[in-house]
Amino acid sequence: MDHDPLPTPKAWHALPWDAAARALDSNPETGLSDQKAADRLRRYGPNDLPRPCPPGLLRLYLRQFINPLIYLLAAAAVVSVAIGEASDALFIFAVLQVNALIGTYQEYRAQKSALALDSLIRDRATVLRGGTVHTVDGRDLVPGDVIRLESGNHVPADLRLVQADALLVDESLLTGESQAVVKDAAATVAEQTMTGDRITMLHAATVVVSGRALGIVTETGTRTALGRIAEQLAGRDAAPPPLVVRLERFTRMLGIVVVVAIALLAVAMVLKGAPAVEIFLVAVALAVAALPEGLPVAITVALSVGCHRMAGKNVIVRSLPAVEGLGACTLIASDKTGTLTCNALTVKRVVIPGLGEFQVTGEGYNDEGAVTAANGAMSDADWHGLRRLAEAATLCNEAELARRDGHWDHLGDTVDVAFLALAAKTGLSRAGLLADLPQEAAIAYEPARRYGASFHRTTEGLRVYAKGAFEVILPFCR
Repeated sequence: MDHDPLPTPKAWHALPWDAAARALDSNPETGLSDQKAADRLRRYGPNDLPRPCPPGLLRLYLRQFINPLIYLLAAAAVVSVAIGEASDALFIFAVLQVNALIGTYQEYRAQKSALALDSLIRDRATVLRGGTVHTVDGRDLVPGDVIRLESGNHVPADLRLVQADALLVDESLLTGESQAVVKDAAATVAEQTMTGDRITMLHAATVVVSGRALGIVTETGTRTALGRIAEQLAGRDAAPPPLVVRLERFTRMLGIVVVVAIALLAVAMVLKGAPAVEIFLVAVALAVAALPEGLPVAITVALSVGCHRMAGKNVIVRSLPAVEGLGACTLIASDKTGTLTCNALTVKRVVIPGLGEFQVTGEGYNDEGAVTAANGAMSDADWHGLRRLAEAATLCNEAELARRDGHWDHLGDTVDVAFLALAAKTGLSRAGLLADLPQEAAIAYEPARRYGASFHRTTEGLRVYAKGAFEVILPFCR
């Protein structure tokens, strides 16, 4: 079903959030309906930056011949045919084919692995649709979606802020400014304000340093600030790998040396009175002999061995010269969480003053595992103390962990989810506890604050459950 395009104001940052919501035909309290989101996804396309189409086998094969040294060898093969040296030409041709086939095979295999890996690595977003909170693929976001963000989240699209609670955002990727920016949903911003000063907006690919936010998606994909930059850079060629640069330099030097040698030999033969045909044949023979026909294959085989060894370490190399480029690196900076680690936490040990130490078995976000006392069987006092601790960790918690359709789903901070998994192993659930101990108020945990608290109504009055750094929590205790 076709619809008229949504009205697109010139400057979302200059509009009050309620005006932006009306322009986007969205409700910050319920979000878009599933049907409306599906219609807009078809109209606007996925929230993704343009990616080059992966080359096919023929293109990969032809790409192996883009090398100055290969050009010299091909020229030598043509000259060899012209002077009747078919065996030399056939040998050079075979060398070039072996080199091309090895390179094509390695790069095609790496390309398939990279595409398979790319399908698994997708940003997720917490979105409100039809009044229900969902976790969706970032590519499925559309203008008008209502997004929730918290500390550590990557902003999946350009957003007009509706709420901002002590919100600090790292925009260094977009603006180059190293200092986190304070955001304010209620601020008044002029239409001509530069991107880095639009404090009512969140931009795609920036990171929430601290605080929480609720925002409405205004632009997705190439229409975001980052997308416009990506389009400007799309036509620029990447810098060649160090190996390619050195091979080009070697080829130029080899060509100059061969030409000078042939010129000197030709002058000497002319002075001796040799005929022109003989001088030409000798010059061609010298040129063909001087070219290292086996060098391309040797380089390709060496790089292929490197690719194979790296594949054994779960490293995908898309282009063979990149192996040598990686070897030339002196410093590699890598993200840790989710890259070097699985980004899944598990409580393994619990220490309760007066009761001692407890061991927790099982891994991951589920109820599989048990709690055992380090010094033997669990006593009633042990169970009571452990459940009180698990109760506090469950109620002072903003995450979700539930079993649906035979598998466990989780949403929220990984530490909070790990606490919920510990509670599940002791037989507790957040929903069950909230039914007995209704929540009256809460102080959200923030890294800058270093603690969080939850206030619950009991038969004895108001009870506070808290979590955070020991040196921060202890002064609150009496």
